[in-house]
Amino acid sequence: MTAVLQVRDYRLLRQLFDRLNGSKEPFERIVRQKLETARLLLPGEEPSPLVRLGSRVRFRINDAPAEERMLVLSDDYRPDGHCLALDSPIGVALLGYQAGDVIDAEWRSECPEPITILNVRNPSPPALRRDGVVVPFPGRPN
Repeated sequence: MTAVLQVRDYRLLRQLFDRLNGSKEPFERIVRQKLETARLLLPGEEPSPLVRLGSRVRFRINDAPAEERMLVLSDDYRPDGHCLALDSPIGVALLGYQAGDVIDAEWRSECPEPITILNVRNPSPPALRRDGVVVPFPGRPN
């Protein structure tokens, strides 16, 4: 199963990777893997609702009770239990998947844990931007 990213989300992940690059943090490897393996959504392509920045996501980790969070930038994060920062291991893991997907995510240790995406609600789609070209991540297949 491959994550599908909007160009905006890909650019945000790339910025996060650039900040982490060389840090030797396990999180750097997780972000790199997402960038190298994700498929970019083409302009005008309309898949089923994907987890993206601004999505409200209901998910379950292992057999724990379901949680619902909104995926936000770290600047918009509030520790009130309603938000999930994009630059967190779970935020990166969920990004680009849809309801019904089960993904293995490393977030508390190096042992992957299954996260089941139960529901995804997205805000109205942003206006399409046509002001640049996406530069592929180094090592990413064309």
